[in-house]
Amino acid sequence: MCRAILIIEDETTLARNLATYLERLGYEPRIAGSAEEGLALIAQWRPEVVLCDHNLPGLSGLDALRRMRSADPDARVVMMTGYGSTELAMDAMRAGAADFLTKPL
Repeated sequence: MCRAILIIEDETTLARNLATYLERLGYEPRIAGSAEEGLALIAQWRPEVVLCDHNLPGLSGLDALRRMRSADPDARVVMMTGYGSTELAMDAMRAGAADFLTKPL
């Protein structure tokens, strides 16, 4: 069972609620408020799964996904968005997302 989960989410309340829920289930979540912060965390701490929002300040979640998969082709990244579309989901899956979730989760 995977334990280390990185949550890349700029909505602080959602990120904290998701982290609290995952902790109660026995996971070890960490939170990054931007793609850049998340990529820096990944470089020093190897999460088994990354939950990544699409709409982030600065670098988009989709661009972050591409960088994560380029650095580690086996990276398991689940994209999340509150503005889901079939086209966005297809783009994420083509870029290597393990899954695509629409918010609210």
